[in-house]
Amino acid sequence: MALCLLATAATAAELQFDLLEEPHRDGGSPGCFFDNATGSQSYNGGNIFGDKHDVNSTASPEACCALCQQYAGKGCAFWVFTTQGCYGHPAGCCRLKDKTAWAGRKPGGGSVSGSIFPLPNMDKLYLALGDSITWGCGTDAAPRGSLHCYPDAGGYRAPLIWALSQQGFNVTTMGTLATGPSYVPAAWTRHEGHPGWRFDQIDGILNQSLATSPTGKPPDLVTIHLGTNDCGQGLTVPTIQANARKLLAHLHAGAPNADVFMASMIGFPGQAACSASFNALVPGLVSEAKAAGMRITYVPMAETSGVCVDKAKDTPLFPASGLCCAGEVHPTAAGYLRMASSFALSIAEEGLML
Repeated sequence: MALCLLATAATAAELQFDLLEEPHRDGGSPGCFFDNATGSQSYNGGNIFGDKHDVNSTASPEACCALCQQYAGKGCAFWVFTTQGCYGHPAGCCRLKDKTAWAGRKPGGGSVSGSIFPLPNMDKLYLALGDSITWGCGTDAAPRGSLHCYPDAGGYRAPLIWALSQQGFNVTTMGTLATGPSYVPAAWTRHEGHPGWRFDQIDGILNQSLATSPTGKPPDLVTIHLGTNDCGQGLTVPTIQANARKLLAHLHAGAPNADVFMASMIGFPGQAACSASFNALVPGLVSEAKAAGMRITYVPMAETSGVCVDKAKDTPLFPASGLCCAGEVHPTAAGYLRMASSFALSIAEEGLML
């Protein structure tokens, strides 16, 4: 069992700067990492043995951490020690929490807390790769109405980043373009959503895009939604597949540690055969890239979002075609929320923060 050492405030700061850059993802022996040496943190959530959390009596924070290590195999990741007493434990009270507590850290008092794994880096640099759908063209449109590519459009990007922020992430974006609504932070507005562009065109500016990093480091998170213009401009499905494969290879070379989420295309009734054929190939492209060492996840956007489906699928209860603008290419604001949800769910299920 690893030794749990109570850190001084200076040591705790050093741990967070030096050791906590990358979260514990690949196994290894759990150690002891103090969140705050003065005990000003507590945790929400965390179901291990009961409805809320497991509570034990221990004599010290070190002993509480050691107890969490003992129960690591049963899901313990966080511990909180307090001398204020709780639930019939008048002296040292040790609460054991699971990994879901990462998203719920908030100020508390009278406790010393930490993790048996390195605390995750919650600062995420995000790069969105795509076309006019990534720009957010049509965000302002009424259901089935005409669309415009306004500079204040947030598309799926703004609600996706908001969803990530609710999980505790501090998201900064990168890219050569900057568009988005005025009510979101400027740090959320950069991207590579170029109207009319294809896989090969995004690939052509990838190095330029990676150079926009505000930290000088590659992105932590990349989303990809492309293929609409490839089909619309008459490229064959094998050509689209080859161009997508090249983009993934170049992205892996330029950002080898990025978590990449590649989506199937939303509905495209005007090019139904092409879009369906390419979408069927996307899981295989993702599997190939993963086998080559890329940290990539398939996002079943077409299967789960219900955006820009054929009008024949409308029902009186849910006229799904209202999620799309006229022309059945671009989502409305409601449709973009569906896209954001698909991305956000895939990111959460994959455990990006772990």
